[in-house]
Amino acid sequence: MKTFLPIVFLGIFLAGCSYLDMGPVFSRSGVGILEVYARDKQGGAISNAEIYLDGIFVGSVTSPTILLDVNRGARVVRITAAGYKPYERTVTILGKPNRQILSAYLEKE
Repeated sequence: MKTFLPIVFLGIFLAGCSYLDMGPVFSRSGVGILEVYARDKQGGAISNAEIYLDGIFVGSVTSPTILLDVNRGARVVRITAAGYKPYERTVTILGKPNRQILSAYLEKE
């Protein structure tokens, strides 16, 4: 009976943990999801900011912009907007079903 009770409590604890966010999920997918937000230093959305992925223009930010099927691995994201300094960051895409979120806070020139 002494070993049975701790095992029951451990089972209940582990069952409850399945509802917690345990971090990234292992993925075999070669592509992932990247969600990009472009904001000023006060947190306001910047309209017409341009997004470049590995040096290639992929679109304009329309808060948020979701880029589907981004190749897995390290990707360089560059965001430019008139009147703001360019923003650049390397993001590691983990593969679906994981979603990477980049909140870029641009400084005025």
